[in-house]
Amino acid sequence: MMLLGLRNTAQTVNDFKELLFYDIDRQLSLDELEQIDNLMFKWQLSYILFSTKHGYHLIALTPVNQIMWGGMFTQLKLLLGSYYAGHTIRLSRKKDETQTLIRLNTTNGEVIPNLYNLFATRFHYEKLPWSRDTTKYILHFEKYRSMNE
Repeated sequence: MMLLGLRNTAQTVNDFKELLFYDIDRQLSLDELEQIDNLMFKWQLSYILFSTKHGYHLIALTPVNQIMWGGMFTQLKLLLGSYYAGHTIRLSRKKDETQTLIRLNTTNGEVIPNLYNLFATRFHYEKLPWSRDTTKYILHFEKYRSMNE
C-alpha cells in the first residue's frame, strides 16, 4: 500500500528546521497524556495529537533546530517507547481508519500555518491565513510503501 507522508523538515529561504513527530502504536494513559502536555509546554511547542487506527500521532506545529529535535525526540522515545524513527509521519488514512482530535495547542510556540492547515478540514477547525507566495516554511511530502494496514 502506498501512503502519503510528511518529512520532518521545514525549509526556509536560508535554513532547515526540524519538525517533531511521534507515532504511538498503543493506547495512552491519562498520565501519559498529561506528561505529553507538560513536555510540549516545557519545550514551547504548539502541537496536534490525534488518534489513529492503532494509536496516536503527535505532530509539533513549531519548528526547532536539529540539536533540540534530537533531545526532544529522545525524551519522547523514553516516555512512549515506540519503534519509530521520527523522520516521516503518515498523512494518508488507512482503510477503515477513524481519526479523532485529542489535543490541539496553538499557544505554546510558533505555528506553521500550512502544517496546521493540513488537518483543519479533517478535524473541523478553521484554517489559518496562508499564501504560497509569502510562506516562511516549505514542507516536504513523500510517498512511501507500507505493509501495515
